[in-house]
Amino acid sequence: MNKKRIVYIAAHIEPAHTGGEQYNLHLLAAAEQAGLIVVKVALTDNAMFRWLQDAPIFWRLWRVFAFFWLHVKLFRYRQNALLLDVWLAPLMWPGMILVSGRYRVMVHHLCADLHKRAWRRAWGRFCEAQLLRGASQILTVSRSSQGQIESRTYENRTHGETPVHIINTAFEPVAGITRGGGEITRILFVGHITQAKGVIDLAEAVAGFPKGSKWRLDMVGRKSVEPDTTARIEAVCRQSGVLEQVKLHGRIDDEALLEMYLSADIFVLPSYWEGYGIVLLEAMSHRLAVVASNAGAIPEVVNDGETGILTAPGDVVALRNVLLSLLENAALRDKLAGNGLAFSRKHPDWNDLEAQCIRWWQGVKK
Repeated sequence: MNKKRIVYIAAHIEPAHTGGEQYNLHLLAAAEQAGLIVVKVALTDNAMFRWLQDAPIFWRLWRVFAFFWLHVKLFRYRQNALLLDVWLAPLMWPGMILVSGRYRVMVHHLCADLHKRAWRRAWGRFCEAQLLRGASQILTVSRSSQGQIESRTYENRTHGETPVHIINTAFEPVAGITRGGGEITRILFVGHITQAKGVIDLAEAVAGFPKGSKWRLDMVGRKSVEPDTTARIEAVCRQSGVLEQVKLHGRIDDEALLEMYLSADIFVLPSYWEGYGIVLLEAMSHRLAVVASNAGAIPEVVNDGETGILTAPGDVVALRNVLLSLLENAALRDKLAGNGLAFSRKHPDWNDLEAQCIRWWQGVKK
């Protein structure tokens, strides 16, 4: 009997650099275990797209290229069962209409509300709603993201609701307990260097630290996603005189990232939204004290005051005060780090997740 094929169209698939990308690879592995043929179609596999993203002058044209590239792929694979990434929704309209009812959607979290400009928020909401409403099924990773989807998808809707399934993300720790930064308290951020991750807020928070305090901030993550954001961070740090204490490393390999975790004291993630936050579990598993925002699913991962400390997204003063309290209070850091380590070790692993995902895929074969 011929196997059914599922075509996954996404911005990036392999290698996995983020927790969400790891999740997606395990989801695809589960599809293969369920008896499907998986075809992976990634925008970042295209050489022209990669060149445009890194081009000093033409990088803004990547959106135009991505729009046409995605529409070509939607037309080519229109007769197949599809898995689509909701983050590409603003670039898939109106082509998504061509495949309505023939695709499932993977949602870590919705992004439209994170845009600063009103017109981009409105356009993003419209495209996300259209993509979600045309799906046969929707998969997401947390209760908070499910709430996002339902408010966006079912608003003013007159016909049946698309099922929204939750399969919480998994986690498998990498061995290694931090040895700390020694005489200098080291703060670590890991994630794309984007405004949505709260990186400008983080830069402004450390810029206000007392002069002469011994600390260092390492920011690890791709810098080319929003070059303007990277430039803003550097400007804030330069103006406040802390540029030598803040290092933007860009994307680094796994071995170098592990060394960053093992030489850190505090992990910080001041995002405006997280669909789950595997990176927080990674930090906890290395016995780091965690500071994060209370946005999205983060409170489902971090118990405020027990396994970490949460602040409101965008509250630079609160973020600065929490970080300063941890710089000065090693006992508090130790308490939070110990509780976080215990929590991370109890979390379901990737085998548990794949077993759930296999069951989710069964409907594609019918």
